[in-house]
Amino acid sequence: MAAVVETLKLPARLDLKAAPDLYDSVAALPEKPVQFDASAVTYIGANCVQVLLAAAGKWGEKSLSYRFKSPSDAFTDGLDKLGLSLDKLELGVTTK
Repeated sequence: MAAVVETLKLPARLDLKAAPDLYDSVAALPEKPVQFDASAVTYIGANCVQVLLAAAGKWGEKSLSYRFKSPSDAFTDGLDKLGLSLDKLELGVTTK
């Protein structure tokens, strides 16, 4: 039987102001596979990337799936500007 995947829809703007709410939303997720719907993201900043990297590490320690669904171009471009790729973010790796 396949594990149920929890989905969290990310807000359009993931900037400094969004980081505390993102942290709270991620911290409230149950410990099971998770996917983030990043289709509506128009901006992602370093603080929110840091939250998502920390979460990737937590899920990775428990060998749970941690993925991004339908990432927008702005989401992947923002990661690139910060020196990350989507693959690296999903693995919690901080270098290209």
